[in-house]
Amino acid sequence: MVTDLTYRTLVNPVTLGCISITGCKKLPLEQVVWDVTDDTANITLWIHSKKNNPVLFGVTLFRLPAAQQGFMERYEWWVSSRKKPDAKLASGTKFDRSALAPDFLRFILAPGLATDTKRHDAFITNKHNVIQIFERESLGIIVQLHSKDASPDVHDVLLTLCRNVSINPSIWDTSEIATKPANKKKSIREAPLSSYIQSEIDTYLQKGLDLLNLTVSASAEDRLNAVDSYLTSEERGKKLAAASHQTTLALAAVYASILIEKSNWEWVELTVPELSDAAVTNLVPPNRECCMNPFWVIEQIRSSKKQPKFLLPANMLIAGNYFPFDAHYGYVNIG
Repeated sequence: MVTDLTYRTLVNPVTLGCISITGCKKLPLEQVVWDVTDDTANITLWIHSKKNNPVLFGVTLFRLPAAQQGFMERYEWWVSSRKKPDAKLASGTKFDRSALAPDFLRFILAPGLATDTKRHDAFITNKHNVIQIFERESLGIIVQLHSKDASPDVHDVLLTLCRNVSINPSIWDTSEIATKPANKKKSIREAPLSSYIQSEIDTYLQKGLDLLNLTVSASAEDRLNAVDSYLTSEERGKKLAAASHQTTLALAAVYASILIEKSNWEWVELTVPELSDAAVTNLVPPNRECCMNPFWVIEQIRSSKKQPKFLLPANMLIAGNYFPFDAHYGYVNIG
């Protein structure tokens, strides 16, 4: 799961598996990538860099012995495929396997966690990427630190982050990582679609069905495959898309009808008062965690000469897997 933190912040403390992180609200985080099962947990925090260089800190946990095989496979993958014993850090100095201790891994090398460590390995895969691997009696731990930004402010953030992380093997939390709006003053206002605009969308839907040689009774699956086939087979480009804007509107209306039928999305008028007083026609899911303009989506696909990627993201939206890209505004339904 990927959670964008551009306009949101993590609820304190962040807990996943047996990892707990405090103080994330005060850190310049851009996104968190996480996954948890009954036996494994992974959290990767992407840190903002003024130089626009990727900086990430990740911890992967394996409950042993249940996830022993997965832990060993991951460990061997790093060692056999990525480890570079003679490589140097970006500073030009040779890597020391204890270089990150105790500061960067203070939470792992603390008393009670380091005492029963059965295995410890540390190495770099390139001058920017450091891997630390620990095996305890009941826990396998893989820590990744990747930074192309060696500026002091990023270093301080990493130190702060590591000092705020703790691991408690006696607990295992499989609930989702919670976020909240970073700025409570912003809000999305929702209003019902006017009958005039709805009529226009219905007209474009019929045009789209005619274009795809489909009837009104065509299933959502048939509509989805037909749109994908059309986008894949047609000649694309900015000039061609601009010259056939009506086709874009027709295909987008069909795309919207699929989400409406399969996942109960609906058309609404949305306004963000802090940005503009103008209302924008958008499609929203029942839980209002995001909004999407299908006209814009289809236009982007048809304007690009690259192979279209329509079917996978469409199926993800149908299944409810999407980035909460507009949920950072406190959603206000005034319909």
